[in-house]
Amino acid sequence: MNEVLLDLIRHQRMARMDGSLELLRERAKATADVDVDHLVERLNLAPFRV
Repeated sequence: MNEVLLDLIRHQRMARMDGSLELLRERAKATADVDVDHLVERLNLAPFRV
């Protein structure tokens, strides 16, 4: 019985990790699409030294 519970817990953790990994991939892809030059221009408009 303990082995069954441990196996269920292991599968749940793996499923949660897979979900987190997919979210991380989506966010990394969104970050790759950011226009870096535009961000640098915005920083140059900051009222403080960057």
